[in-house]
Amino acid sequence: MKLHKYSITGLFFFIFLFACHRDSDKTSLLHRADSLMQEFPDSALAILESIPHVEKLSGSNRADYAIFLTRARTKMYIHESSDSLIRYAVDYYKRSWNDERKMQAYYYRGCVYRDMRCMDLAVKDFLQALKVIPKESEHLYLGAIYENLAGCYEEQNLYEDAMRAHHKAHEIYIKQKKDDGLFYAVRGIGYVFMLQHQLDSALVYYQEALDIAENIGEDYYKSLILGELGILYSEEGESQKANQYISASISSAPAGTSLFTEYLWKGRILRNLHQIDSARYYLNRSKSSPYIYNRGGSYGELYKLEKEEKNYPAAIEAADSFYLLS
Repeated sequence: MKLHKYSITGLFFFIFLFACHRDSDKTSLLHRADSLMQEFPDSALAILESIPHVEKLSGSNRADYAIFLTRARTKMYIHESSDSLIRYAVDYYKRSWNDERKMQAYYYRGCVYRDMRCMDLAVKDFLQALKVIPKESEHLYLGAIYENLAGCYEEQNLYEDAMRAHHKAHEIYIKQKKDDGLFYAVRGIGYVFMLQHQLDSALVYYQEALDIAENIGEDYYKSLILGELGILYSEEGESQKANQYISASISSAPAGTSLFTEYLWKGRILRNLHQIDSARYYLNRSKSSPYIYNRGGSYGELYKLEKEEKNYPAAIEAADSFYLLS
Protein backbone atom coordinates (compact mmCIF):
# COMPACT_ATOMS: atom_id res chain seq x y z
CA MET A 1 0.00 0.00 0.00
CA LYS A 2 2.87 2.35 0.94
CA LEU A 3 4.68 1.45 -2.31
CA HIS A 4 1.53 2.24 -4.32
CA LYS A 5 1.26 5.58 -2.48
CA TYR A 6 4.87 6.47 -3.33
CA SER A 7 4.32 5.45 -6.97
CA ILE A 8 1.36 7.82 -7.28
CA THR A 9 3.34 10.61 -5.58
CA GLY A 10 6.26 10.04 -7.96
CA LEU A 11 3.94 10.10 -10.97
CA PHE A 12 2.45 13.43 -9.91
CA PHE A 13 5.97 14.82 -9.31
CA PHE A 14 7.03 13.72 -12.82
CA ILE A 15 3.93 15.33 -14.34
CA PHE A 16 4.67 18.53 -12.39
CA LEU A 17 8.29 18.62 -13.60
CA PHE A 18 7.17 17.97 -17.20
CA ALA A 19 4.60 20.77 -17.01
CA CYS A 20 7.18 23.15 -15.55
CA HIS A 21 9.59 22.23 -18.34
CA ARG A 22 6.93 22.90 -20.97
CA ASP A 23 6.06 26.24 -19.32
CA SER A 24 9.76 27.09 -19.16
CA ASP A 25 10.08 26.38 -22.90
CA LYS A 26 7.16 28.69 -23.67
CA THR A 27 8.63 31.43 -21.46
CA SER A 28 11.94 31.13 -23.30
CA LEU A 29 10.16 31.43 -26.63
CA LEU A 30 8.35 34.55 -25.41
CA HIS A 31 11.66 36.12 -24.34
CA ARG A 32 13.22 35.17 -27.66
CA ALA A 33 10.36 36.75 -29.61
CA ASP A 34 10.60 39.92 -27.51
CA SER A 35 14.34 40.23 -28.20
CA LEU A 36 13.75 40.01 -31.97
CA MET A 37 10.71 42.29 -32.10
CA GLN A 38 12.31 45.64 -32.85
CA GLU A 39 14.59 44.57 -35.70
CA PHE A 40 12.97 41.37 -36.96
CA PRO A 41 9.21 41.46 -36.30
CA ASP A 42 8.58 38.79 -38.95
CA SER A 43 10.83 36.35 -37.07
CA ALA A 44 9.21 37.30 -33.77
CA LEU A 45 5.78 36.65 -35.27
CA ALA A 46 6.88 33.24 -36.57
CA ILE A 47 8.13 32.25 -33.10
CA LEU A 48 4.94 33.40 -31.40
CA GLU A 49 2.75 31.56 -33.88
CA SER A 50 4.80 28.39 -33.31
CA ILE A 51 4.07 28.22 -29.57
CA PRO A 52 1.71 25.26 -28.99
CA HIS A 53 -1.41 25.36 -26.82
CA VAL A 54 -1.24 29.07 -26.05
CA GLU A 55 -4.70 28.78 -24.52
CA LYS A 56 -2.99 27.04 -21.58
CA LEU A 57 -0.76 30.02 -20.83
CA SER A 58 -1.72 31.88 -17.68
CA GLY A 59 -0.81 34.97 -15.72
CA SER A 60 2.00 37.17 -17.02
CA ASN A 61 2.92 34.69 -19.76
CA ARG A 62 -0.53 34.90 -21.27
CA ALA A 63 -0.59 38.70 -20.95
CA ASP A 64 2.89 39.03 -22.48
CA TYR A 65 1.94 36.69 -25.32
CA ALA A 66 -1.06 38.92 -26.07
CA ILE A 67 1.13 42.05 -26.11
CA PHE A 68 3.93 40.47 -28.16
CA LEU A 69 1.63 38.93 -30.76
CA THR A 70 -0.34 42.16 -31.18
CA ARG A 71 2.92 44.13 -31.42
CA ALA A 72 4.36 41.80 -34.06
CA ARG A 73 1.15 41.87 -36.10
CA THR A 74 1.02 45.67 -35.84
CA LYS A 75 4.61 45.96 -37.05
CA MET A 76 3.78 43.67 -39.98
CA TYR A 77 0.74 45.85 -40.87
CA ILE A 78 -1.68 42.99 -40.17
CA HIS A 79 -5.02 44.53 -39.20
CA GLU A 80 -6.86 43.15 -36.20
CA SER A 81 -10.60 42.57 -36.12
CA SER A 82 -11.07 41.69 -32.44
CA ASP A 83 -9.80 42.99 -29.09
CA SER A 84 -10.30 39.69 -27.26
CA LEU A 85 -6.59 38.81 -27.07
CA ILE A 86 -5.11 42.18 -26.09
CA ARG A 87 -7.96 42.88 -23.68
CA TYR A 88 -6.58 40.13 -21.42
CA ALA A 89 -3.24 41.97 -21.21
CA VAL A 90 -4.94 45.24 -20.26
CA ASP A 91 -7.02 43.50 -17.59
CA TYR A 92 -3.91 41.76 -16.22
CA TYR A 93 -1.55 44.74 -16.12
CA LYS A 94 -3.87 47.68 -15.34
CA ARG A 95 -3.40 47.14 -11.58
CA SER A 96 0.27 46.16 -11.90
CA TRP A 97 3.36 48.13 -10.89
CA ASN A 98 4.92 47.17 -14.22
CA ASP A 99 4.37 50.45 -16.08
CA GLU A 100 6.25 49.20 -19.16
CA ARG A 101 3.80 46.36 -19.75
CA LYS A 102 0.82 48.46 -18.66
CA MET A 103 1.71 51.13 -21.22
CA GLN A 104 2.25 48.52 -23.96
CA ALA A 105 -1.08 46.86 -23.20
CA TYR A 106 -2.99 50.15 -23.52
CA TYR A 107 -0.99 51.25 -26.56
CA TYR A 108 -1.51 48.04 -28.53
CA ARG A 109 -5.17 47.82 -27.58
CA GLY A 110 -5.44 51.35 -28.94
CA CYS A 111 -3.84 50.11 -32.19
CA VAL A 112 -6.38 47.27 -32.35
CA TYR A 113 -9.30 49.66 -31.78
CA ARG A 114 -7.93 51.91 -34.52
CA ASP A 115 -7.86 48.90 -36.87
CA MET A 116 -11.44 48.20 -35.85
CA ARG A 117 -12.30 51.87 -36.49
CA CYS A 118 -13.46 52.32 -32.89
CA MET A 119 -11.77 55.72 -32.71
CA ASP A 120 -13.20 56.89 -29.39
CA LEU A 121 -11.93 53.74 -27.67
CA ALA A 122 -8.56 54.02 -29.42
CA VAL A 123 -8.09 57.63 -28.29
CA LYS A 124 -8.97 56.67 -24.71
CA ASP A 125 -6.33 53.92 -24.68
CA PHE A 126 -3.61 56.04 -26.32
CA LEU A 127 -4.21 58.78 -23.74
CA GLN A 128 -4.02 56.18 -20.97
CA ALA A 129 -0.72 54.91 -22.42
CA LEU A 130 0.62 58.49 -22.25
CA LYS A 131 -0.28 58.68 -18.56
CA VAL A 132 1.71 55.59 -17.57
CA ILE A 133 4.61 55.57 -20.05
CA PRO A 134 7.93 55.14 -18.19
CA LYS A 135 10.85 57.39 -19.10
CA GLU A 136 12.91 54.53 -20.50
CA SER A 137 10.17 53.67 -23.03
CA GLU A 138 9.70 57.16 -24.45
CA HIS A 139 12.31 56.67 -27.19
CA LEU A 140 10.27 53.85 -28.73
CA TYR A 141 6.69 54.80 -27.96
CA LEU A 142 6.13 58.50 -27.18
CA GLY A 143 6.17 59.82 -30.75
CA ALA A 144 4.22 56.80 -31.99
CA ILE A 145 1.46 57.40 -29.44
CA TYR A 146 1.02 61.00 -30.62
CA GLU A 147 1.06 59.93 -34.27
CA ASN A 148 -1.64 57.34 -33.60
CA LEU A 149 -3.69 59.93 -31.71
CA ALA A 150 -3.38 62.24 -34.71
CA GLY A 151 -4.62 59.49 -37.02
CA CYS A 152 -7.67 58.88 -34.82
CA TYR A 153 -8.46 62.59 -34.69
CA GLU A 154 -8.19 62.78 -38.49
CA GLU A 155 -10.77 59.99 -38.81
CA GLN A 156 -13.09 62.00 -36.54
CA ASN A 157 -12.52 65.23 -38.53
CA LEU A 158 -10.94 66.81 -35.44
CA TYR A 159 -8.29 68.59 -37.48
CA GLU A 160 -7.02 71.00 -34.80
CA ASP A 161 -6.46 68.10 -32.39
CA ALA A 162 -4.78 66.09 -35.15
CA MET A 163 -2.48 68.98 -36.03
CA ARG A 164 -1.48 69.45 -32.38
CA ALA A 165 -0.68 65.75 -32.06
CA HIS A 166 1.43 65.74 -35.25
CA HIS A 167 3.33 68.82 -34.07
CA LYS A 168 3.94 67.18 -30.69
CA ALA A 169 5.31 64.09 -32.45
CA HIS A 170 7.43 66.37 -34.67
CA GLU A 171 8.92 68.03 -31.58
CA ILE A 172 9.67 64.65 -30.00
CA TYR A 173 11.35 63.23 -33.10
CA ILE A 174 13.49 66.36 -33.52
CA LYS A 175 14.78 65.90 -29.96
CA GLN A 176 15.30 62.18 -30.48
CA LYS A 177 16.95 62.74 -33.89
CA LYS A 178 14.75 60.03 -35.42
CA ASP A 179 14.45 60.81 -39.12
CA ASP A 180 11.99 57.99 -39.82
CA GLY A 181 9.61 59.30 -37.18
CA LEU A 182 10.17 62.86 -38.38
CA PHE A 183 9.14 61.78 -41.88
CA TYR A 184 5.76 60.55 -40.61
CA ALA A 185 5.16 63.65 -38.48
CA VAL A 186 5.91 66.05 -41.36
CA ARG A 187 3.85 63.94 -43.76
CA GLY A 188 1.01 63.94 -41.22
CA ILE A 189 0.99 67.73 -40.97
CA GLY A 190 0.81 67.93 -44.76
CA TYR A 191 -2.01 65.39 -44.80
CA VAL A 192 -4.12 67.40 -42.33
CA PHE A 193 -3.65 70.49 -44.49
CA MET A 194 -4.77 68.46 -47.51
CA LEU A 195 -7.87 67.23 -45.66
CA GLN A 196 -8.76 70.87 -45.03
CA HIS A 197 -8.14 71.69 -48.73
CA GLN A 198 -5.22 73.97 -47.85
CA LEU A 199 -3.26 72.50 -50.73
CA ASP A 200 -0.45 75.08 -50.89
CA SER A 201 0.44 74.45 -47.24
CA ALA A 202 0.13 70.69 -47.76
CA LEU A 203 2.55 70.88 -50.69
CA VAL A 204 5.20 72.60 -48.52
CA TYR A 205 5.13 69.80 -45.95
CA TYR A 206 4.93 67.00 -48.52
CA GLN A 207 8.01 68.40 -50.24
CA GLU A 208 9.81 68.50 -46.88
CA ALA A 209 8.78 64.89 -46.25
CA LEU A 210 10.11 63.91 -49.69
CA ASP A 211 13.45 65.58 -48.85
CA ILE A 212 13.62 63.62 -45.58
CA ALA A 213 12.83 60.36 -47.42
CA GLU A 214 15.58 61.01 -49.97
CA ASN A 215 18.09 61.85 -47.19
CA ILE A 216 17.23 58.62 -45.39
CA GLY A 217 17.50 56.70 -48.66
CA GLU A 218 14.37 54.68 -47.90
CA ASP A 219 12.48 53.70 -51.07
CA TYR A 220 9.28 52.89 -49.20
CA TYR A 221 9.07 56.39 -47.69
CA LYS A 222 9.86 57.94 -51.06
CA SER A 223 7.18 55.88 -52.79
CA LEU A 224 4.64 56.76 -50.10
CA ILE A 225 5.12 60.52 -50.33
CA LEU A 226 5.29 60.53 -54.14
CA GLY A 227 1.91 58.82 -54.16
CA GLU A 228 0.42 61.41 -51.83
CA LEU A 229 1.86 64.22 -53.94
CA GLY A 230 0.06 62.60 -56.86
CA ILE A 231 -3.18 62.65 -54.89
CA LEU A 232 -2.61 66.29 -53.97
CA TYR A 233 -2.11 67.35 -57.59
CA SER A 234 -5.16 65.31 -58.58
CA GLU A 235 -7.19 67.25 -56.01
CA GLU A 236 -5.87 70.46 -57.59
CA GLY A 237 -7.09 69.25 -60.99
CA GLU A 238 -3.55 68.90 -62.40
CA SER A 239 -4.05 65.40 -63.80
CA GLN A 240 -0.88 65.26 -65.92
CA LYS A 241 1.36 66.13 -62.98
CA ALA A 242 -0.67 63.84 -60.71
CA ASN A 243 -0.11 60.94 -63.12
CA GLN A 244 3.65 61.60 -63.15
CA TYR A 245 3.86 61.43 -59.35
CA ILE A 246 1.63 58.37 -59.02
CA SER A 247 3.66 56.58 -61.69
CA ALA A 248 6.89 57.51 -59.88
CA SER A 249 5.41 56.20 -56.64
CA ILE A 250 4.57 52.83 -58.18
CA SER A 251 7.92 52.45 -59.93
CA SER A 252 9.98 53.37 -56.84
CA ALA A 253 8.11 51.11 -54.40
CA PRO A 254 10.16 48.23 -52.96
CA ALA A 255 9.20 44.70 -54.01
CA GLY A 256 6.25 43.39 -52.02
CA THR A 257 4.78 46.83 -51.22
CA SER A 258 0.98 46.97 -51.20
CA LEU A 259 0.06 49.43 -53.96
CA PHE A 260 -3.71 49.06 -54.10
CA THR A 261 -4.31 52.68 -53.08
CA GLU A 262 -1.87 53.89 -55.75
CA TYR A 263 -3.59 51.70 -58.37
CA LEU A 264 -6.95 53.21 -57.39
CA TRP A 265 -5.69 56.76 -57.74
CA LYS A 266 -3.83 56.02 -60.96
CA GLY A 267 -7.02 54.54 -62.42
CA ARG A 268 -9.00 57.60 -61.31
CA ILE A 269 -6.41 60.00 -62.76
CA LEU A 270 -6.21 58.08 -66.05
CA ARG A 271 -10.01 58.18 -66.31
CA ASN A 272 -9.82 61.96 -65.98
CA LEU A 273 -7.18 61.94 -68.73
CA HIS A 274 -9.55 59.84 -70.91
CA GLN A 275 -7.05 56.96 -71.10
CA ILE A 276 -9.86 54.47 -70.67
CA ASP A 277 -8.18 51.10 -71.24
CA SER A 278 -5.30 51.97 -68.89
CA ALA A 279 -7.71 53.36 -66.31
CA ARG A 280 -9.78 50.16 -66.44
CA TYR A 281 -6.61 48.06 -66.03
CA TYR A 282 -5.53 49.83 -62.81
CA LEU A 283 -9.02 49.95 -61.33
CA ASN A 284 -9.40 46.22 -61.87
CA ARG A 285 -6.09 45.69 -60.08
CA SER A 286 -7.11 47.86 -57.14
CA LYS A 287 -10.48 46.14 -56.65
CA SER A 288 -8.68 43.00 -55.41
CA SER A 289 -7.37 44.96 -52.41
CA PRO A 290 -7.88 43.33 -48.98
CA TYR A 291 -9.12 46.71 -47.72
CA ILE A 292 -12.82 47.32 -48.13
CA TYR A 293 -12.42 51.07 -48.73
CA ASN A 294 -10.07 50.48 -51.66
CA ARG A 295 -12.42 47.88 -53.12
CA GLY A 296 -15.42 50.15 -52.74
CA GLY A 297 -13.60 53.08 -54.31
CA SER A 298 -12.45 50.92 -57.21
CA TYR A 299 -15.97 49.75 -58.01
CA GLY A 300 -17.25 53.31 -57.71
CA GLU A 301 -14.68 54.52 -60.25
CA LEU A 302 -15.38 51.56 -62.54
CA TYR A 303 -19.08 52.43 -62.44
CA LYS A 304 -18.34 56.00 -63.56
CA LEU A 305 -15.96 54.81 -66.28
CA GLU A 306 -18.29 52.18 -67.72
CA LYS A 307 -21.27 54.53 -67.56
CA GLU A 308 -19.32 57.19 -69.48
CA GLU A 309 -18.38 54.54 -72.04
CA LYS A 310 -22.05 53.48 -72.27
CA ASN A 311 -21.05 49.97 -71.26
CA TYR A 312 -24.18 49.60 -69.15
CA PRO A 313 -24.01 45.90 -68.11
CA ALA A 314 -20.48 46.45 -66.70
CA ALA A 315 -21.63 49.72 -65.09
CA ILE A 316 -24.54 47.97 -63.36
CA GLU A 317 -22.28 45.17 -62.15
CA ALA A 318 -19.79 47.68 -60.71
CA ALA A 319 -22.61 49.67 -59.07
CA ASP A 320 -24.01 46.52 -57.43
CA SER A 321 -20.58 45.72 -55.96
CA PHE A 322 -20.10 49.31 -54.82
CA TYR A 323 -23.43 49.39 -52.94
CA LEU A 324 -22.80 45.97 -51.43
CA LEU A 325 -19.45 47.13 -50.05
CA SER A 326 -20.95 50.43 -48.90
